Amino acid sequence: MLKMKFDRVSLIIILAIFMANILYVPIIRSNYNPYWYDPRDATLEDNAYNITDYFTLQWWYFDAMFDNDYSIHIGMMTVGSKGIHGFFLFQINVFKDGELIEKKFRLMPVRFVDASYSEPLIKIFSKEVLRGYIDEEDRMILDVSLDIRGLKADLKFTGVTKGWMGHTGLGMWGCPLPKAHVVGNLTVKGEKISVNGTGYQEHGWDIRRLHRSWHWGKFTSNSTNVVFSQNMKNRWKEDVFLVVVNVGEDNYTSIFRENINLFHEEYVFNHGRFVPIKSVFQVYQDDIQINVEFKVQSIDFRSLLFFNYWRLHVKVNGTISVDDVLENIDDFQIMDFLHKP
Repeated sequence: MLKMKFDRVSLIIILAIFMANILYVPIIRSNYNPYWYDPRDATLEDNAYNITDYFTLQWWYFDAMFDNDYSIHIGMMTVGSKGIHGFFLFQINVFKDGELIEKKFRLMPVRFVDASYSEPLIKIFSKEVLRGYIDEEDRMILDVSLDIRGLKADLKFTGVTKGWMGHTGLGMWGCPLPKAHVVGNLTVKGEKISVNGTGYQEHGWDIRRLHRSWHWGKFTSNSTNVVFSQNMKNRWKEDVFLVVVNVGEDNYTSIFRENINLFHEEYVFNHGRFVPIKSVFQVYQDDIQINVEFKVQSIDFRSLLFFNYWRLHVKVNGTISVDDVLENIDDFQIMDFLHKP
């Protein structure tokens, strides 16, 4: 679930702190089966900065697919304790037709970042980079304004589905904005570009240990949104395979593991590992039926210390049926695959 897309030098510092202070956190199990993800409604406070007395990993992840063939990932990650120790890493990655065209990052000590404990509000030297609020229509809004050495993103994320949050067995994680309408501007290589599209935002905190690997993604139709993450304890055993389906603006359902199928049909050997590039994803639970195919269009590989990370731009085609109402899925989304060597 963590989107690790960082440059090596800065991450050696961060990960050294994280690994030096890592604690053992037991995996939560239920009836000897992988833990079932049981989310609740996300609140504005769930997007605030979380403070712990021990070193933990925390992140705010944003991405968006725009109707002019641009796409973006924005990351705000911190490893720290007590709100005073550790680092923040801010990053922007911009793509055109699924290919990376520019990336920038900025590393800052926690003491130089002003982050609210009660609401989504992060400032660097008094300049807001993230502000969240509820509008008059009771929708969660997140304004992102990040400038990293000329690569700029000024974007408004407006939630169009109910957000959710829960415990994964290794920390808190969820999606305050599983699906959002995104408008604003990018400045890429000196050019200002107006953008409009569909986005996503997640928040994870109190993370003291990471999964061995995961395969994460999401896709959407006119009236539904699906987020999934298969998180592995080791090569053979899962920690948790979560799937949450948002239906309309106000409803979501967490899918039980026995109702989820994910089959990989084709692989490509990329940077020392076979990465799935064609997969079938299925869900059959009560009145929800999903049958889609994933086809990877491009791969952006990153390697950092103990992790190998592949960011995927993926074409999603198939069907989803809820309450006997059938919709076609024809989507293009960012997904990812991470593995610790």
